[in-house]
Amino acid sequence: MADISDNLAEELWLTAHALADAARGAILPHFRATGLDAENKEAGGFDPVTVADHAAETAMREVLAQRRPQDGILGEEQGIVEGTSGLTWVLDPIDGTQNFVHSLPISCVSIGLAVGGIPVLGVIYHPGMDELFLGLTAAAASPPLASDAHGSYLNGTRLRTDQKASTCVDMEL
Repeated sequence: MADISDNLAEELWLTAHALADAARGAILPHFRATGLDAENKEAGGFDPVTVADHAAETAMREVLAQRRPQDGILGEEQGIVEGTSGLTWVLDPIDGTQNFVHSLPISCVSIGLAVGGIPVLGVIYHPGMDELFLGLTAAAASPPLASDAHGSYLNGTRLRTDQKASTCVDMEL
């Protein structure tokens, strides 16, 4: 399993942001575009893929080729590229393509990172709202990251639970 130093964790964090930015640039021109067609990937059902899916995954792969060429990639649309670093990026360029095709703003870009097969970073990015949720786990890394290097974030602001709330009703959701 690859070691993740605090410096590497920061580099991976920045790479995840760059991946989301690249996907956003590829996706938004197609959202609610006239004539957006979807092909079906599933013979026994409906699993749509659009030009936006392909463009976003291509854009993310280009970012990884520049920033992290030694890492593996598992992409929903373009398959697997083996890496040598022990790190593998998992890319779903448009999670919720059916919603996207129907012009519903209920889709996102999903990005994951596994170290030696263990998930250590996850990103959910909503291009239309420009919201990026990122979670980084220190415990799964080898050696473990410093305790302040992990957590959940929204657009760079750390998310925290309300320590006073004991039920969902108390949280005033």
